[in-house]
Amino acid sequence: HFQCRKDDTHLVGLSQKCDGIYDCLDLSDECNNDCGRRIVLGGEYLTPICWTIGVLGILLNCTTLVLVGSSLKKCRNENILFSKVLVMLISAGDFILGTYLITLSVYDGLVYKDKFCSDQARWLSGTECAVLGLLSTIGSQLSLFSMTVLSVFRLLKVVINTLPLQVSRKSIIRTVFWACIVIFLSIAIAAIPLIPADGLEDYFVQGIYYENHYRLFVGLNSKQKHVRIIQEYVNKTADPVVIPEKPSWVEIGRMVDQMFSHSPDRDSVQIVRNKVHFYGNDGLCLFKYIVLSDDARRTRQGGDVLLDNDPVVWAILGLNLVCFVFILLSATIICVKTRRSAERTGQKRNKATRKRNRDLEMRIVVIVATDFICWVPFIIICFLHNQEVVDVSGWYHAIALIILPLNSLINPLIYDKTITSFCQNKAKKIAENVDWSAIEAIRDRVNSNTRSSKAFSRQSSNLTGDSPKSKNQADSNC
Repeated sequence: HFQCRKDDTHLVGLSQKCDGIYDCLDLSDECNNDCGRRIVLGGEYLTPICWTIGVLGILLNCTTLVLVGSSLKKCRNENILFSKVLVMLISAGDFILGTYLITLSVYDGLVYKDKFCSDQARWLSGTECAVLGLLSTIGSQLSLFSMTVLSVFRLLKVVINTLPLQVSRKSIIRTVFWACIVIFLSIAIAAIPLIPADGLEDYFVQGIYYENHYRLFVGLNSKQKHVRIIQEYVNKTADPVVIPEKPSWVEIGRMVDQMFSHSPDRDSVQIVRNKVHFYGNDGLCLFKYIVLSDDARRTRQGGDVLLDNDPVVWAILGLNLVCFVFILLSATIICVKTRRSAERTGQKRNKATRKRNRDLEMRIVVIVATDFICWVPFIIICFLHNQEVVDVSGWYHAIALIILPLNSLINPLIYDKTITSFCQNKAKKIAENVDWSAIEAIRDRVNSNTRSSKAFSRQSSNLTGDSPKSKNQADSNC
């Protein structure tokens, strides 16, 4: 048997130790020297990476927001205005993702440190985790949707090939309309799982965590666990508790209250219960793409509940895959159209045109490659994991904190030239203010001193007889 740390009288079987399901009130059967997640991020090597990506993401995207936003008033072209607004939305999404990473790192290194395991149930059912899940989902979806709309918009402009319109009231309204649609969809996808409505909670709430440590309800309690415990209680007490075939969370709460209604300390002790929300599937508080070992829906009686038939998760994964396909097709068609246009107009031999087309193709390749690396392998991995083909639990944290946020660092540099142009202009001004003649004089002086030093060394060697020639003569005299 395994003895729970804070309760000498509570013993659990060795097979129940480190199986991903809490049995001890203090959670020590899953938080001990043999198992247990010590930190929020899931690995010490992820801490500096998370800080680095988060800080750089905030700095780069904040710079893009300021520079691009300050240039909106100068837009005289509807196409340029629409593109800049979407670039700002991309940067806003990546900025939110950087904020998520920094906040998660603060909780990891300053709040919990290496004591996360014992507080994991409270974290997964807490408000902080829900807010972080909301931020991460809004950031990633806002960036992806904006990139998709921008790619399709640029494609339409290349295919239709109409003259750009001047900025007008109607063009501003159209731009704001599309921006609002992108923002609304991103917020809706992130917020719907957290709406406290009975029908939605029955689908998205994964379990209940009881703060007062009732012996009957340990750790994260799923519906199946509630039904099993209530059924055992009814069989022992003959209390007239009616258990529905598929109870809702409201009905489960009513039955739990009825179980404790005859307790002598019922009036002095309040049952404090926290819902394990949709983002409480893991310490990273991300969208529930896969089920890990500490998921609230895992039960020993029912086995592991996987998401292979979860329509919401598959709908979002499919939507993200469709967005990538649109980005890929748009980029490919733009490249083909641009090259054919250069051949048709005779600009293919023009060096400036060839350079401009090469730069465009290179940017498109980088855009498609980064989106592919960040999303397509992740979607495939989620599919294989949920179909029980492979187990990616050990890779999940690295993928979520390294690969997925890569776009937040690259997007500000490839979707708009504002940052690169700003850096080039600053470097040019610095170069213009540098006194190159003084630098040349210093370099000549250094070279002159070097030549003088070498000449002095040769003269000294000749006087002391240490030169190779003198040494050979001395050997022959001997």
